[in-house]
Amino acid sequence: MPSEPDLQRRRSARSLDRNRDRRTTMSPLLHLALFAASVLAVLLAFQAGLWFGRWRSQRPDPEPQLPVRTLVASILGLLAFILSFTFGLASSHYDARGQSINDEALALRGALRRTDFLPNAERANVRRLLREYIDVRLTVRQSSDVVKILPQLRQLQDEVWAQVVSADTHNTGPHAIGPLMASLGTLHA
Repeated sequence: MPSEPDLQRRRSARSLDRNRDRRTTMSPLLHLALFAASVLAVLLAFQAGLWFGRWRSQRPDPEPQLPVRTLVASILGLLAFILSFTFGLASSHYDARGQSINDEALALRGALRRTDFLPNAERANVRRLLREYIDVRLTVRQSSDVVKILPQLRQLQDEVWAQVVSADTHNTGPHAIGPLMASLGTLHA
């Protein structure tokens, strides 16, 4: 059984994780506002360039066109370079997200299989909690408000963990539920 300082440290680490999740998640409305602000800034810069170009061409001695074309070509080249980095980062993020979902599914499957190590009384309850966790986890994809579901997932994780820890205190074998605890440790919400 974990000591009281260990439990307090775990609780404070969980609360820090929850606060970090609240700070780093952005609502779709904020994404839309950032996109609109970016488009507006680009359009304003384009319009300012047109006004400056018209004003400059009305002057008696405009600059020759060749240096301007070179400058525009180099700027477009840099823009293409930045765009390629952006697509590369988005692609790697998508791949990492898919891998994370796959890892969580494998951990859940392993945890469900390893509940066989539990005594009969705890086995049914832990399996019920894990199936409930899976059902809630599957609703995350269809939900528009993930922030409301995350506390429910964390509560289910805590309940499963508490059940397994209590089963460990009643355990007669030396390492009967160690693999189950390892699988539960890899779950994340």
